[in-house]
Amino acid sequence: SWDIAQSPYLRTVTAAELREITVTSMPAYPESGVEIAHRSLFAQHPELRRAGDNRRRWAELAGL
Repeated sequence: SWDIAQSPYLRTVTAAELREITVTSMPAYPESGVEIAHRSLFAQHPELRRAGDNRRRWAELAGL
């Protein structure tokens, strides 16, 4: 679930199945990481979706 009352938004994962865990500075798939969180956030809170391009804000949140 997402807590949108704070900034930056906080996502709490309450259940997950981890098959492999590795430390990497570059994800194997570009769509992993921020993009997955992005889709999940807007699926739960569609009112947060703004018209236009929000990539700059997501890059800030990801520390890029």
